[in-house]
Amino acid sequence: DRSTHRPTGMALHGANLRRMRSECSLLADAAGHDTEASERSGGLAAGLGSISQSVLLSPPPPASRRSTGSRQSLVEAPSFSVQGGTFAEQAVVGLSCEQGWALRYMVEKLPDADASGSKGRHTVLASEGLLYRRPIVLDEHGVYEVHAMCMREELTVEVSSVATQRFEVRPTEVQALQGRHLAELPKQMLRGLVSFAGTTTKAIAPRLESMRRAIARMTNTSEDKIYIKLQTKKSDSEGKRSSLGGRGSIGSVSVSFSVQVGRDDDGRAMAKGATDPSLVECLAEATGLSSKKITVEAAVKSLDAVLLYLEWTFPLQGHDYLDGSCMVYSEDRLLDVVDYRGAQSVNRNSCSSASLEWSAGRGETGSVVHSGDVMSYSGGRHAIIVRLSELPAHATDCFFALSAFVCRNLSKFISPRVRFFDLEDKGHLLCSYNLNEAGCASASVICSLTRERPGGQGEDGGAGGWSVVAYGQTCDGTVRDYRPIEAAIAPVQAKYANWRRRAPLVELSWLWNHSRAFPRASAERQSVVLPLLDLNPELFMHVVSFL
Repeated sequence: DRSTHRPTGMALHGANLRRMRSECSLLADAAGHDTEASERSGGLAAGLGSISQSVLLSPPPPASRRSTGSRQSLVEAPSFSVQGGTFAEQAVVGLSCEQGWALRYMVEKLPDADASGSKGRHTVLASEGLLYRRPIVLDEHGVYEVHAMCMREELTVEVSSVATQRFEVRPTEVQALQGRHLAELPKQMLRGLVSFAGTTTKAIAPRLESMRRAIARMTNTSEDKIYIKLQTKKSDSEGKRSSLGGRGSIGSVSVSFSVQVGRDDDGRAMAKGATDPSLVECLAEATGLSSKKITVEAAVKSLDAVLLYLEWTFPLQGHDYLDGSCMVYSEDRLLDVVDYRGAQSVNRNSCSSASLEWSAGRGETGSVVHSGDVMSYSGGRHAIIVRLSELPAHATDCFFALSAFVCRNLSKFISPRVRFFDLEDKGHLLCSYNLNEAGCASASVICSLTRERPGGQGEDGGAGGWSVVAYGQTCDGTVRDYRPIEAAIAPVQAKYANWRRRAPLVELSWLWNHSRAFPRASAERQSVVLPLLDLNPELFMHVVSFL
């Protein structure tokens, strides 16, 4: 009950006022051995004097108090449904007392956590307190004391002792996500095809690992960056043209391979090594075939899209859904959200605060495509396609979150994990991450695709490369309401606002140190800026980091 009017109750004037004062004096005398009760009763007498300033009555002597015939109440103080303490966002406080008694309460907001309340007195509750009807909701941040007492008026006015609990309502504590760099996505992929004539898949299959080692050696890379796959045997009389332009022969066996081209690798040199005749000789030695029956094609292509699998196993009891979502950011602005319903910019729902200034698109041609629920007997999977080349230049991050749709408890699901694949070669695993400790939370920010140099230009003229950053931190929220998930992500994205504040000084420092900036005679803050620019670079960056 959040009404502010004071309900009608006992009128504190005339006979009622004198009766109330007499009863409060009785309580003070009966509880004279109790210091706390005595202090409260003394305060009550002083308070009553302020209620009726026209008549000032002194407490009668103990003998006269005993001769009044009034009796002290033995009713217990009101009980609280929740004990005081610290609460996030809101606290719901219920009160109860014995049947037949009225329950009056007052909520006192304190200026700070160190302050003490001053309204937990009988007189204040009797004159200003509200009649309790339903639980009280404290939903504004601050420190409160809730005072309550039981009261009954028959031949005498009877009151219980005052019960007080302190509540502190705070904003939800959002801890900054602790990101861990998981992997760099390659900007390019070396894709190749090896064709063997006059042999069978049964003869080639055992030689795949030997072929992987040979390709790694010729491309000067590690074996874990190579994916190799035995293709279906071609048997049509005309042959089929490969994706790289070659033509398979009748009865030939083809093996495709893809190699991740690192940021510092030379893709052309790797392609040259993969098509070098010495690789054919190595493959001939590994398979026992003549080098004349082996051909190799290879070309470097951009990594334009990735396939993300969010997978889980059902809870031990019953079936439930986990929702995989992709949240596309431009620095600290949420552009769009894509989940099993598609893009929010298309559906126009209000589940998040996305600006919708850019749309992930609709259907299979969208920049971010969600598969919807792909369920099996033991679990489920969401597949999300992110076409990196079609994201806007100002897109900086794609965050991936899992949330429990019904039970709101990720700990009930077994082995949730995420895996990134090359979309063009769906068997090539780029990186993976297992969510080991989901906890009893409704959602988790699992990882992100983060552009390392947003809007920058690499050697190939393209935008900056993408990295996978693992988080695995739990939070509140579901696909019904993304705002708690956004609140968990906000501290990570604050780095962009920090940079916007620091960038002018950093750029000025670079110009100053390269003698391309000079002080103006009329500069008002010259005495502050110039000493800062004269600092050595490490100290300068340390000072600027406080902005």
